[in-house]
Formats: sequence, C-alpha cells, structure tokens
Amino acid sequence: MRLGGQEAHAVSAHAWRRRMGYVIQSAGLFPHLRLAENVAVTPRLLGWDANRIEAQLTRLFDLIGLPFAEYGPRFPADLSGGQAQRIGLARALAGEPEIVLMDEPFSALDAMTKDTLIEDVKRLRAELGFAAVIVTHDFSEALCFADRIAVMDCGKIVQIGPARELMSSPANEIVAQLLEAPKRTAAAVSSAFERA
Repeated sequence: MRLGGQEAHAVSAHAWRRRMGYVIQSAGLFPHLRLAENVAVTPRLLGWDANRIEAQLTRLFDLIGLPFAEYGPRFPADLSGGQAQRIGLARALAGEPEIVLMDEPFSALDAMTKDTLIEDVKRLRAELGFAAVIVTHDFSEALCFADRIAVMDCGKIVQIGPARELMSSPANEIVAQLLEAPKRTAAAVSSAFERA
C-alpha cells in the first residue's frame, strides 16, 4: 500500500496515521476540550508552532462556516449535530492530510443538514485537494458524493466503478437492489408532492 508515493512499511505507524484524517459517525469530539483544542490535536502532535496552528484553525473554521472567534472557545456540548460534524471535519483536515477516511459521517443528520454537509465536503475536496474514502449504507449518499463506488457484500467487493457504470451494468442483484432504493425514495417523494 502507498500513500503519497511512499510504501506503508517505509513509514512508522504513528507518522502514517498522522498523514490521514478521520471523520467518524458521531463526530468523536473530546467533550472536555474546547472546539479550538479539538481541531488543534493533530497539528500539535505534528509539532507545528502556535502561529501556524492558529492560522490553520482560523482558516478551517471559516471554511466550515463556523467563525473561529465565536466557535473556537465553545465546548462540543454547545453544538448541534451538524455543527459537531463540521468540527469533526475541520479536525480531520487540520494536519493537511492527503486522504480523509469518513465512516458514516452523515448518518446521524437530518436530510437538510446532510445535503448541505455533503456539498460542503465536495467543495472542500476541490478546494483543498485531499482524497476521501467514505463508508456509507446510504446509496444515495454514495451517488451524490463519490467519483467511484465500491459495493460490498459479506465483506467482499462485488463491483467497483463510477456511478454511471454501476447503474448501466450492475454486476449482480445486490448492486441492482442498492440502485433501486434511491429510485424508490425519489418516486415516493414525487408521489407525496402530487398528493399535496
């Protein structure tokens, strides 16, 4: 396995880990740390100086739409679910990782917050240039977010490719059923609007 052209075995485990960002389902913020301290964890581990850390925090809080002066001093308990996920995303990006691993990052959010956050993550990927791997059970999230999708069944990849390829040529019934779920949801929403 390689990251940034380097073989995994050529880098110590902790150094390898610090080159990646992680966003987890429940944001995973440290409740006893202020938001600024939560986001600064990796830059501090990387040995950045205080000025560089502050500049990075100010930039990231701005990018996620939560002004640093207002939100930096707060604690995680002061946040909504969407705000907490934004702080989790900022923390994942704080060390300027090459890749961000996202484990069900939108699953606990309401539909409007989820849509906004997905668009924000797509914008940040384009702006900051990091790669992202997202694990999700919501196929519509994968369709909205991904350049390439890997469908797994019983721990094995059954098909991988761009959404268009999966839709035009599903490899098996599992893939076909996953693709039908967003269509059924869209049809149900359309039907509800017609009845209203």
